[in-house]
Amino acid sequence: MRNRYQIFFTACLFFIGISFAHGQTTVNFDSQPTGGDPFSEGGATFNPGTASGVIAPGNTTFIASAPNGFRTFLNSTSTIVFDNPVTSISFFFTHQNGATGTATATSNADCTSNIPGATANSNIATTQGDPNNIEELTIPDGQTARCVIITTSGAGNVASIIDDFTFEEAPLPVELAAFSGVAEGQAAVLRWETLSETNNMGFEVERLDAGSYVKAGFVEAAGKANSYAYRVEGLEPGIHSFRLKQMDLDGSVSYSAAIEVAIAVPGEFHLSSAYPNPFNPTTSFTLTVQRDQDVRIEVYDLLGRNVATLFEGAMAADDTQTFRFDATGLSSGLFLIRVTGENFVSTRQVTLLK
Repeated sequence: MRNRYQIFFTACLFFIGISFAHGQTTVNFDSQPTGGDPFSEGGATFNPGTASGVIAPGNTTFIASAPNGFRTFLNSTSTIVFDNPVTSISFFFTHQNGATGTATATSNADCTSNIPGATANSNIATTQGDPNNIEELTIPDGQTARCVIITTSGAGNVASIIDDFTFEEAPLPVELAAFSGVAEGQAAVLRWETLSETNNMGFEVERLDAGSYVKAGFVEAAGKANSYAYRVEGLEPGIHSFRLKQMDLDGSVSYSAAIEVAIAVPGEFHLSSAYPNPFNPTTSFTLTVQRDQDVRIEVYDLLGRNVATLFEGAMAADDTQTFRFDATGLSSGLFLIRVTGENFVSTRQVTLLK
């Protein structure tokens, strides 16, 4: 590691969809593997192309007093792909045997869209073994880089050295400081705060439903640090999962971590309406009881005949269960779903249309 550099860390904040340390990072290669396989460190993935690994101290082929840990990139093309967009890039570089090279930044992680002007010197190591050669790539204002391509060339067994790779991540469009939710009756009140907002169109509130997140509502962006709230009404008893879908003006989106809100049973029990209704041939409903008890669920036709027993047994408190009535083999008509608990009886009417 070269003494003039150090790794900078900042406190982790929770950003929309991801938590990471924002700021300047320096990656040195003191303990990287000796082969040429890709490796990840400090928010970037390094693909050294053809590499011979770590250079030992005193390797006079490169520098008479070469520090331990320089990684060699032989006559080849190497890439550095950043986990998040960056706004500044610099690195130490030297070479042997007349190697020349170029360094180019791209705007995408596929390393295919060059950023005009974001290049280092056309010959990025003009003096063999220069121990003070720091290359910088200037990213134009308003743009960010996701990849750097470093290409070296020369005759024979040419090698180059790269170390102390330093970059600074771009500020994210929205910094989310907090996201929480509380139950109020049969509603969930969601609240969140932002530390900053740039190009933010707004937040789509999503609720987990049958294994997939669906839109529950939308809140427009304030355009600056702000506190938000959104109320989701008409929730069944049980645990409900919510997340925020942050939407930028350019159409890109990112997601918060999910939170859960527990909706309590409003009384002795809660029996939902059946859906669909009318139905053919199946319909479903949910039941939640306030305390542990035995429950019986039966279906009767209009003549009072029992046509199905859907459940008979113990139900745990606050455990919402879904039941399905399959009317295959029955004729069209009205049916009553009757639920009997220890201290309650309730019915729902459903219509079978074939």
